[in-house]
Amino acid sequence: MGGILEKGRNCWRLPQAERAAFVIDGEDYFRAVREAMCRARRTIFIVGWDIHSELRLVRNGQQDGYPEKLGQLLDRLAGDRSELEIYILNWDFAMIYAMEREFFPVYKLRWKSHQRIHFSLDGQHPVGASQHQKIVVVDDRVAFVGGLDLSKWRWDTSRHLPDDERRVDPDGEAYPPFHDVQMAIDGEAAVAIGELVRERWRAAVGQDAADTDLDADGDPWPPSIPPDLEKVTLGIARTLPNYGGRDEIREVERLYVESIAAAQSFIYSLMVHAKVMIVDDRIARVGSSNLSNRSMGLDSECDLAVEATESQPCGADIARFRHRLLAEHLGVDVDEVAAAQERRGSLIAAIESLRDGERTLEPLSGDVPEEIDQWVPDSALLDPEKPVEPEAFIDQFVPPDQQKPVYRHMLRIGLLLLGVAGMAAMWRWTPLSDWLAIERVESALHWIAKSPFTPPLVLAAFVVVGIAVVPITLLIVATVTVFGPWLGAAYALVGAEASALVTFGLGHLLGREAVSRIAGSRLNRIDRALSNRGVLTIVTLRIVPVAPFSVINVIAGVSEIRLRDFAIGSFIGMVPGVVTIALLADRIVASLREPGVESILMLVAVAVCVVLFLAGLRYLVRRKREPGKA
Repeated sequence: MGGILEKGRNCWRLPQAERAAFVIDGEDYFRAVREAMCRARRTIFIVGWDIHSELRLVRNGQQDGYPEKLGQLLDRLAGDRSELEIYILNWDFAMIYAMEREFFPVYKLRWKSHQRIHFSLDGQHPVGASQHQKIVVVDDRVAFVGGLDLSKWRWDTSRHLPDDERRVDPDGEAYPPFHDVQMAIDGEAAVAIGELVRERWRAAVGQDAADTDLDADGDPWPPSIPPDLEKVTLGIARTLPNYGGRDEIREVERLYVESIAAAQSFIYSLMVHAKVMIVDDRIARVGSSNLSNRSMGLDSECDLAVEATESQPCGADIARFRHRLLAEHLGVDVDEVAAAQERRGSLIAAIESLRDGERTLEPLSGDVPEEIDQWVPDSALLDPEKPVEPEAFIDQFVPPDQQKPVYRHMLRIGLLLLGVAGMAAMWRWTPLSDWLAIERVESALHWIAKSPFTPPLVLAAFVVVGIAVVPITLLIVATVTVFGPWLGAAYALVGAEASALVTFGLGHLLGREAVSRIAGSRLNRIDRALSNRGVLTIVTLRIVPVAPFSVINVIAGVSEIRLRDFAIGSFIGMVPGVVTIALLADRIVASLREPGVESILMLVAVAVCVVLFLAGLRYLVRRKREPGKA
């Protein structure tokens, strides 16, 4: 039977490793990583979905003179070895994960560490995507690839005891048992992974990382990890989305499909944070990719695969790996699993014969009640398989038959302005002027404008209005009226942005349950869109709001959108509306204060410009929705 792994199709490279090992669970992996780092001479690369400087890598009272915590260890190594350069690349994460991540990681890992420790957040991915690879490379001689991040809730033993006093995070809080798998490799395979992480660093940071002298002495292979395979060819499969001029890479997807299609007897597929697939004891695969759409074409992934062939008879080694995993889950000895399968002649029958212990595996029917299935959002929004085009967003978020053209929203703003102008006219020309003269109001507002505390007071007013869920347009009109079109527009933009950020933070603090009571049925609909589309989503919602200003902000606070994307999108999306309000309000008020031919003509001219602007927006919206139009 021919091999499945094929370079350029379902694999990026097919390099050889002199040694390879399956490292199961955080206790063994973190110890091995620490041992390899302590032997580093020139470079250490850490690329991850999450990295925590306070992670304790060993928890058994290690007495070798090096710190237990990741950040302290790296700082010590950089200080002791003048030629060592350390590169840490962490996903520029979505805000929904902020509470489980290290606070101010840039500050703690860049500014409080050695100058040869280079730390950066990786934001070079499409909206809604993540940098999901979990890789450590030491001197390009040893590499670790799999599903384990150097993060705070990943350490555990293979016993997974319910109450292990060592299984606590940096804050001393206990967390549930956690299972995962990593592979350790060396030789050409480690060199290839070193090339991969350098490409990732270059894409994220825009700079080249240091090279490693492969002729230097030393062997960073961790002594606590015995090799499971020797002189074995490995396949490296990647997922990289179409982004920044780079074509998409879907090697991970092809390798899944072709491995499944080749199966004859069984597929062992483990997804309890570990990402492991074993097919017929012929292919063993360990990596970062989940069996999800986004791992096939949206997130950045890296998997390793080893295949047993006539020229590479490693099927027994792959079977031993599978036996180790099953023994852990069934609470039995590795040899018992092997003996049961030999005796029963079937993997399923062997598992059934060993299911009597305290730790066991249970059959999963796979049946999902229809009412529960309806709770799950559309996979196109929750689990996209590729970057979503901005033009397609509005049709997914709001059905076309429910969308209101942009000009209707702007028309409402115009009517609101006319209403304000009508009130001003009543104050000027009706008996209302006897007890509420506009001159008195103007006098008070001008006094506020001359106050040295005007800027913070204006910002505070916008924040209060946002928290109170008062229409933000009212305050924008008032601000423009008091401070004039240009300064007023500037105050309105900055104030509205401050209000948006505060209510965004409020939503994050309140949590999803509380926000659902505020937003009602809008929550899931808006959350699905915000979780996947960043800046352009917010720009769209500011121009075509489907919910009040403050409601959108609060929902964004519990979505996966990054704070940076929310802030930029809010500001850009509010500019057209604020500028339009500023121009119209200024001309309306001017024509009321000094009615005359010149002021009326100026008002008409501004109104015509606004109408043309709205017509242009309407044309663009229609053009975007027509098939075949760019």
